[in-house]
Amino acid sequence: MNTWRNKAKESLPGLRVNLQRASLYQVFFDLRNALYMAHQAKDERLLTNIYGFAEWCYRHSDMWNAAGVAFYEHLGDDDLVRREFPRYVSHSIYREIEPRLAVSLSAAQLYEIQKVYSCMR
Repeated sequence: MNTWRNKAKESLPGLRVNLQRASLYQVFFDLRNALYMAHQAKDERLLTNIYGFAEWCYRHSDMWNAAGVAFYEHLGDDDLVRREFPRYVSHSIYREIEPRLAVSLSAAQLYEIQKVYSCMR
């Protein structure tokens, strides 16, 4: 089993994806719905696990693109997730993904996120 599959199995034991057949991109696409539901439920453990898995993948050179394209660049798609993701995404990763988010967010939405991160310094 691939390293990311082992990490996903360890970090996300309740994930309803066939990790044997799914690509990493598919896992991240499926995680977006789980992320939204975890934010709605305020499930801190699951949120920490999902964001932790995404960060772990992003920090590995052979997985960063899947995490960036299929997960991070979509954090602005939902109002709730967009408001809350700064609690879970490190400042260093945010700086790297900000251009990806800027493509799909309005200037006002991006400014609100930037304000949060500027207060976190």
